[in-house]
Amino acid sequence: MQSLPSSTDNLFDKDWPDFRSFWNLAPTIAHLNHGSFGAVPRKLKKAQNSWQTRLERNPNGFIWSELEPAMELVRRRVSTFLNTSPNQLLLTSNITNAISTVLASTTLLPGDEILITEDTYPGVKAAVAQAALRFQACVVVVDLPSHNLTPLGISSAILEHVSPHTRLAIIDHITSPTAILLDVTLLTKELHQKGVKVAIDGAHATGSIPVDINSIGADFYVGNFHKWCCSPHSSACLAFSQNSNSLLPGIPGLKDNEGFPQRFEWAGTLDYSAILATPDALSFFDKIGWQRTREQNTTLVAYGARIVSEFFEQIAPAESQLPMQVVSIPSPFKNLGSLNLRNALAKQGVEVAVVDARNQLFLRLSAHLYNRPSDYQKLVKALKKLK
Repeated sequence: MQSLPSSTDNLFDKDWPDFRSFWNLAPTIAHLNHGSFGAVPRKLKKAQNSWQTRLERNPNGFIWSELEPAMELVRRRVSTFLNTSPNQLLLTSNITNAISTVLASTTLLPGDEILITEDTYPGVKAAVAQAALRFQACVVVVDLPSHNLTPLGISSAILEHVSPHTRLAIIDHITSPTAILLDVTLLTKELHQKGVKVAIDGAHATGSIPVDINSIGADFYVGNFHKWCCSPHSSACLAFSQNSNSLLPGIPGLKDNEGFPQRFEWAGTLDYSAILATPDALSFFDKIGWQRTREQNTTLVAYGARIVSEFFEQIAPAESQLPMQVVSIPSPFKNLGSLNLRNALAKQGVEVAVVDARNQLFLRLSAHLYNRPSDYQKLVKALKKLK
């Protein structure tokens, strides 16, 4: 079994037990799929509960008098974190809701094209398909080969599929099934030169890497905080560059005639506590150190990818800036199928994403502060029992 690289010496070697205790995770399970649903530290769950208690003490008073000022404070904190204006940022519950607002706010005519990729998140694909059907537009899906897991390969394929009819391109900042970081700043510039509006899906970016929305320059940027920022579920945002008066909510509500931000953020009986606790999540990692956290996570997941690749007798993926990496699954394991393999590993106490993408099965490994080298070693042992 390979050892951890010396680059971890000054990170969290001595602190792992302390950080693990911040989460209420079952100690008998190797939790290697933070990328799907995140995990909420006890302190942040307590912050969420505090907001819920404030609501329940006086529901009418809270919703009519306290909610909007509280949301404004969250909006300002989040906009500073992502380097954008609070006047150009909306708070919402998840990425799919945010994308629905993007699609509602994009003028489409019959025959216009919306460009997505094979790696686009299924919920986003579904929202795009519905919008295309409604406006008689076309969805162009960029096929991506399983053997080319490079940012340049994806960017080139996207640009090759742009046509005179392309009106909107929805691009992953970090691809969900294959964990690839794209140069979305350059890609946005090139798409704008072709007259295409750009929406960036930053579901896996916010928190895992530094995000500077103003520098990216996209028309829309959507991100969430319940993954790598570990806020309570569900908390997300939509940043936009156009005038807020030209935006339309994906789902109209009671305050639809009140303009920005009420017509977008007001959802009546929605549990806002996760969104309201988001600043606590950002402060949680401010105290620990974002750079320190990111270095630890990327180092540890690279270790996991190396020992899994070693077991599969294949070359390990190149190390990246991300807390997620994918490893291609060979036979006989891939013959089980994604769901059966996931369940077989879960029965042995290993939770890991088994992803079916680009006609290939991948193990998508994640790392966060609660993980240890032994979690990835446990995965290898579980795989050996399935061989």
